Amino acid sequence: MESDSVKVSVRVRPFNKREQGNNMTSVIATDTRKATVTMCNRNRKEMTGEGTKIFQFDHVFWSVETPDACGARPATQADVFRTIGHPLVQHAFDGFNSCLFAYGQTGSGKTYTMMGADVKTLGGEGSGVTPRICLE
Repeated sequence: MESDSVKVSVRVRPFNKREQGNNMTSVIATDTRKATVTMCNRNRKEMTGEGTKIFQFDHVFWSVETPDACGARPATQADVFRTIGHPLVQHAFDGFNSCLFAYGQTGSGKTYTMMGADVKTLGGEGSGVTPRICLE
């Protein structure tokens, strides 16, 4: 990890119960190998053509049960930590300032990613990035 760089990662969460109940459909596709998110116009079904935008990131995590457009399996909490948290800890141990923050609207999965599903169980499979950093 470079000492002066900012890394931007995106984690795509599954639909919540309300969204499932409203029969929402996804307007994005990811390519986790290329770290891209493709967003299409919500009136279109295909991910190409007018109204389609492709965004590039340092890391893209697909956390939906069905595979992404490239067949990638859903990212686990361990995958996110291995990709983001572990290098951040190593960077700090190397004497550099490090910061990790989650940004997004309410209900987008920030707390789940950072803390995990059950904050009382440190080091468990569902532990988020923060408890894993503390245990590192």
